[in-house]
Amino acid sequence: MGKESIIYGRRVVQEVLNSKIKVESIYISKNVKKDKILGILEYAKKKCINIKEIYNSDMDVLCDYGVHQGIAIKISEYKYFKINEIIDNIDTNSNDIVLILDSIQDPRNLGSILRTAEIMGIKNVIIPQKRSCGINSTVWKASMGSLAYLNICRINNIINVLSKFKNMGFKIVATSLDSTSSLCDINYNFPLILIIGNEEMGIGEDLLNHCDIKIKIPMYGNIDSFNVSVAAGIIMYEIKNIQSRY
Repeated sequence: MGKESIIYGRRVVQEVLNSKIKVESIYISKNVKKDKILGILEYAKKKCINIKEIYNSDMDVLCDYGVHQGIAIKISEYKYFKINEIIDNIDTNSNDIVLILDSIQDPRNLGSILRTAEIMGIKNVIIPQKRSCGINSTVWKASMGSLAYLNICRINNIINVLSKFKNMGFKIVATSLDSTSSLCDINYNFPLILIIGNEEMGIGEDLLNHCDIKIKIPMYGNIDSFNVSVAAGIIMYEIKNIQSRY
């Protein structure tokens, strides 16, 4: 059996239960108010999911002392999509966006970016196999359950994938502080790969060399960088906003 994830908090748990993710067990604190989780309990009984009632102190340990609200679930290790499944899921006749996250190492940043991606209607995400945070309990929590609705692929060679998408008519868009083009200057009336770089080093030169368009977020203060999840949110929103005009 692969690594399992413990997901906790009422809202995140409910999102997972509403999805197709298989839940192995449900944990509830002995002192939790049952009226707060009636829907979850009814779902568990309907699906014949094992319910384990444990002391709150044990729940704290199980959830690594996160804010669990008296409820947690155990699911199997996240099953990544294959790149061919991602490609088959794409509508090349629309202005589809595929998100590539280059070596995002903080699980909270990764989860936050994935949450925003799902909200923005971006369903397909690619992350590298190495030098990148994978899907774990912290990512699940930070994403508020958004992972249940995304197609996430983890691969070794992103450059080879870029070539495949270019052959499908996609343009490669990446963020770069050295760019002379503002995020707001491009029409984005085309299917695109959006590459977001990591927290400290940004996007690797090997990927930047394959990009068609390099953009930057206009900044008006003295600090010249955003938190990566904030930057990703701004970029995804603005691109989708501009695409909506076409």
